[in-house]
Amino acid sequence: MGRATLLRHASLLSCNEISFEDKLAQLRKELVERYLNKYGFPSINEPREVAEGSRVRMEPLCAIHLAAMKGDPGLLKLLLVEGADPDETFQGYNALDIAEAENQNGSHHDVIEVLKDALRVRTLRL
Repeated sequence: MGRATLLRHASLLSCNEISFEDKLAQLRKELVERYLNKYGFPSINEPREVAEGSRVRMEPLCAIHLAAMKGDPGLLKLLLVEGADPDETFQGYNALDIAEAENQNGSHHDVIEVLKDALRVRTLRL
């Protein structure tokens, strides 16, 4: 989802209640919550449960990994802003590794760049 869509949705909220920035933050949180609920993630950095017959197990896949697989840079940015950990691993691979593996003829180029930037910023903060 791009900035224009966020702005369009934010304009639908009442201007008298909260600031524009607060409205955008609220909308980001709502969009992330919808994504987490849709795909069964309990929270942004927790793996989801997967039913296997009568058993339920934790799948070590987190929301950021699924977004990297799907190749959606807008969603990935939302997840990162809301606190998704780009260093979180799934079967030994972080989201960047997953995006690079899924990349076919540049299909995940933007996702790869978003993740490289996120990891670079994270490294600078450490």
